[in-house]
Amino acid sequence: MTGVQTCALPIFIAAQYYMFQYSGQKGANKVSGLAKASNLEELRDRLLKKGIRLIKAKSLWGMSGSVSIDEIIRFSGQMHSMTNSGISSDTAIKLIAEYASEDFKYILADIRNNLNQGFSLADSFRKNGFFSTLFCETIAMGEKSSKLPEAFYNIRKFYMSEKDIKRKAKSMRSEEHTSELQSPVRS
Repeated sequence: MTGVQTCALPIFIAAQYYMFQYSGQKGANKVSGLAKASNLEELRDRLLKKGIRLIKAKSLWGMSGSVSIDEIIRFSGQMHSMTNSGISSDTAIKLIAEYASEDFKYILADIRNNLNQGFSLADSFRKNGFFSTLFCETIAMGEKSSKLPEAFYNIRKFYMSEKDIKRKAKSMRSEEHTSELQSPVRS
């Protein structure tokens, strides 16, 4: 990793990925942006495939934390309500960012930046790299069918269901462990 400066440790945000802010060189031009990768080596490889030589990379958030599934659920619900009321995606994201966690504010700012550069909403989410393929494809279908509010509603339902399944699985594991401790030992 010669030549790459790092700042703090990357923070786990989704699955096995970390969000990095990077600067690099593509030909004679300096470039910067956000990318997800499981480590700095993977980040370097991903950027090299795009013709970018990594110069500097750092975690967006130092040691502060991550974006929770609850925040994604809240975001999707708010986007559903706002877009259903006729508020533009850019304005909705701007308003939501005012009350988002510091970590999520960076992600939303990057999405707004992508929108302002002319990318579609789905492409803005894709380009950011934080959101899953399922999330981005659902938004793309919502844009194409002019049913964006419904897309956000479905995303919210999906993540609420996923959270509930994880909670139930955790509860079942806890109950199994408790019953094992209470079972009489037979020789």
